[in-house]
Amino acid sequence: MPAVTDFLPAASSRHEAVWAQLWTTPQACAWSMESWRWPIVADLVKYTVRSEPDDAPASLGTVVRQLRDDCGLSKAGLVQNGWAIAVD
Repeated sequence: MPAVTDFLPAASSRHEAVWAQLWTTPQACAWSMESWRWPIVADLVKYTVRSEPDDAPASLGTVVRQLRDDCGLSKAGLVQNGWAIAVD
């Protein structure tokens, strides 16, 4: 797993926590083999953290949803990427 600071030099501890959590997902296995996705995951981290405050613009939720799709973290995203997660 790359470091979040490789993509977000001023990353806070919250950015680091979100980054670490995302890299525990089954999708992270695919990301690890496709380094071109890492900046997209970093964008997801950045916009997820920005969207967390109560007064965050609602439009950030749309950005986060789209990035989650791009990263395969939703049902639509899994289909979009041609991925399936095997049942244990």
